Amino acid sequence: MKTKRCSKCRKLLPAEKFRYRRITKDELEGQCRNCISRRSKKYYNKNKECINWQNKEHYNENKERICQQKGEYYLINKERINRRHKERREQAKADGLCTICRKRLAEPGRVTCKVCLECERISRNKYEKKHHIQAKKNKTCYRPSCFKPQFRGIYCEEHREVINMRTQKSRNKLNRTRIDAGLCQRCGKPCGKDGNRAYCYRCRMENIIKDGIRRTLDDKRQTKNYRSWEKFVDFTLDDFLAHVKYWENIQDINSGEIINIHHILSLGGNDWKKPGDKEWKRVWALDNLMPLRESDHYAVHRGNFNDIHPNVRKHIHQKEKAIIKSSIGTKVAEVSVEADTRTEADILICKEIRKLGIKGATYKLS
Repeated sequence: MKTKRCSKCRKLLPAEKFRYRRITKDELEGQCRNCISRRSKKYYNKNKECINWQNKEHYNENKERICQQKGEYYLINKERINRRHKERREQAKADGLCTICRKRLAEPGRVTCKVCLECERISRNKYEKKHHIQAKKNKTCYRPSCFKPQFRGIYCEEHREVINMRTQKSRNKLNRTRIDAGLCQRCGKPCGKDGNRAYCYRCRMENIIKDGIRRTLDDKRQTKNYRSWEKFVDFTLDDFLAHVKYWENIQDINSGEIINIHHILSLGGNDWKKPGDKEWKRVWALDNLMPLRESDHYAVHRGNFNDIHPNVRKHIHQKEKAIIKSSIGTKVAEVSVEADTRTEADILICKEIRKLGIKGATYKLS
């Protein structure tokens, strides 16, 4: 085996410990790799600011050429570079060291140390912030290194599907675990008496109001656009729960029964243009929402008020009268408008009731 003595540390070392140098007689450096490395580090630490400034200036002046050279070198030596990186990572992982710096011990359950993890996070956030500013300006995908146009939000169509699939997969796994344990799949709290259900009472009521608002917006091809449902109404979840609880107690509805929310002023009969306008607020006012059993809800839509609770029937009729009175501006009393009368007032009220979408109304001018 060929050996050589280092001119710095005076040790007799194998030829592999020396760098190649073409102009020397034996084509090897006079100093070993370790001595050259120590010398370079010492010089760099002493002249750090000057070296960094020179490197930066050189890179800015020759950016295209340097990037092209690096790209060409990587394409030529791709397999060798990847194999070398893989071997180094595996060796560091086997030794319990960080796979990035290969100096500090890795964090428990991770392959990187705390310092490298933080540096990587800062670097990634810095790049993502820069990319997001550019994407917002050009209306392109927010995903790093993607410049396709946005599709239904801030991501392109391809990445939207990937994110939805990944989210749904992790959500299904979590939901299955929670349901098996008798917990609500959204908040993770016990479902109480409704242990066979997927959601607790609070989350179930929130789902009802949230889905109702979403369907209302879908009818006019509008979306929530990632906004909370509470931004579209004038009441909170606690107000809605108190309202539902009040009418549940009056109707003796058990916690296990299915509840539907009846709109006294119908959704279809109201010509609202955007969320928050006058017509929208009338439809989604808290006193316009009536919690009913599923069977009672179907009966009300068929115009059959005989089987529902008297207090509920009275409240619905009073609300309908107030709506017609405020809409027409005429004194209205409890008589049937379904009779075949031909007075101008009766025809006006009938038309207004159809326009408002009130089903099963039983009123006529006194």
